[in-house]
Amino acid sequence: MNCRLALVCFAVCAAAQPSRPLETAAVFGPGEVDQLAFSPDGRTLAALTSIGFRVYDTDSGRLLNSVVRPPAAVGELSWSPDGTRFARASGDVEIWNPAGQTPEQVFPAHPADGPFLGLAWSPQGNRLAARNPRGILLIDLASASRTPFPERSDEVQGFSWSPDGRELAVIAVNPDGTSETIEIWDTQQMALLRQHAISAPNESAAPINPAESKVVWSPDGELLAVKSGLTERLGMWDARSLELVREYPATEQIQSLSWSRDRQLLYLGTEREIVFFRPTDGLTAYSAAPANEWPDATLWATAVSADGMQLAAFAGNVAHGEIELWRNRARLPHTRIPWNDAVSAAVLSPDGAQVALRLKGLGKWEVRSTGSGSQVSEVSGADSLSWSPDGAILAARAASHPVQFLRVRDGSPISSFAAAAFAWSPNADLVAEWHNDVRLLRIIGAEVEETIHAPEGHSYWLVSWSPNGRRILLEDSVATPVVYSVDDKTLKPAPGGDGRLIWIGPEELARRPFAPDADFEQSPDLRYAVVGENETWHIQDLRGDPPSSVTLPNVGGRIVWSPDSKQVAYLTTTQELNLWDVAAGRVVEHWQAPGSLDRQDLVWGDRLILCEQLRGAIRIWRRPQ
Repeated sequence: MNCRLALVCFAVCAAAQPSRPLETAAVFGPGEVDQLAFSPDGRTLAALTSIGFRVYDTDSGRLLNSVVRPPAAVGELSWSPDGTRFARASGDVEIWNPAGQTPEQVFPAHPADGPFLGLAWSPQGNRLAARNPRGILLIDLASASRTPFPERSDEVQGFSWSPDGRELAVIAVNPDGTSETIEIWDTQQMALLRQHAISAPNESAAPINPAESKVVWSPDGELLAVKSGLTERLGMWDARSLELVREYPATEQIQSLSWSRDRQLLYLGTEREIVFFRPTDGLTAYSAAPANEWPDATLWATAVSADGMQLAAFAGNVAHGEIELWRNRARLPHTRIPWNDAVSAAVLSPDGAQVALRLKGLGKWEVRSTGSGSQVSEVSGADSLSWSPDGAILAARAASHPVQFLRVRDGSPISSFAAAAFAWSPNADLVAEWHNDVRLLRIIGAEVEETIHAPEGHSYWLVSWSPNGRRILLEDSVATPVVYSVDDKTLKPAPGGDGRLIWIGPEELARRPFAPDADFEQSPDLRYAVVGENETWHIQDLRGDPPSSVTLPNVGGRIVWSPDSKQVAYLTTTQELNLWDVAAGRVVEHWQAPGSLDRQDLVWGDRLILCEQLRGAIRIWRRPQ
């Protein structure tokens, strides 16, 4: 084993050096709307998004404030009774002035308890009820003290304060999702006062969809409106005895549930419409449906003001979205706020200096700088984009259309040609396109440089270009792989034997003993590779025979080499970003990686860049200098 990989058993156990946090370079896109909530007076609408929140004037639809503060977890928003603040559960609990850019108070989640996922402001405005995976706790806003309810094994799905703030109604689901319970708790003694188990209509009932269970206390304190995910029914329950007074079928998913101030109506938001429902007879007093004509449009979030005079819904489909606002029970919305610039896909340039963003509702891509955020160019009508190795050209694909090659700096066209599949040459001057035969196409001018004909009955497809772009390794559907020389136009058999064919020099091929379908990331100097087989990852010195290797611990996501081939960055199974030094044989830096590992990408150019997808937006992180 060479000296770089020696003594690894000792080195791997050494602790990584303390690291500074990753820097946020930019956030692109508005995110997706998770919740809408009116202020108590109905004059202001808060839209909780996957990257923060926005605040609107409900009369004009004018944007009053926008905050980009991506949450650690999907949560909820609750207005204070006086409408001067709202609380956001986003991993931590944050108290915000609707016009502010930073929270006034933050109540951090304790790691042992998990993130805060939901909350409700007490009617008196002095306390918050908040839930995390271990149950519910009360937060006193003046003293910042926390008082937990007894820990529980079931999962709280919803809760609602009594009008006098003395009690809390809770609906909880057992761990296997086959039963649920309505509970009433004393908020001073933290004691269970009464409870009622909701039974499944039959033994074969499907497990509960957790998003289906909701509970709301009526303004006079006499009734609980309960949407059961187990029975798919909307019930009115006596809050004192927990006896069922009446119930109605409710098979649609309910996005929002609230009472009118006089208790005569329930405001229901479903995926199709907002309904003013009469709980006494189950009839509809009023309804509002989205005004757009988009195919398969649904309501993703809904809200009704306390006086019932203002309505809001986020309506959309896979391509479009908008917030629609109604007032005075009109049939059509008076204001429609477009939400078409949500980011549905992102592709980093090879050096990480730029990113191509697909804007869902606008039918185009924008190329932006990951440093300044400024727009460089745009591309319309493409389903997908790919970057040339030098980052100067984009290949744009659309169904049933030729591939368009465009200059990144201004989006101007260079050439186009039909291609089922192709690969860039390292110098980005040629592409190899294959369908039985292989064609070498010069991008500028779209000229066919050469056609490599497969023998009759055979098919060729490209495996890889040599690092200097002068050789091409081709797979043959019938015979052994061949190597094509771009310079002298000849075909020669590739090296025989077992194992995988890899480039170990500018034009030199060799076989190495790992499976052809193994995950493989080669270093820029061609000496090393990170190889993944059977959920185990190794760094291998490819110049040895056989190659020497060392295990790379805890790999869980994207892997990228530094430009000088001295370090490897990778995402772990424990939501971390590790930096492995080849010479030291250990992790030398690590950070907590944001978001979900299956929605991230890494690029290492001048700096290490991480792209995190946030549902309708992306965030660009970079390693500190």
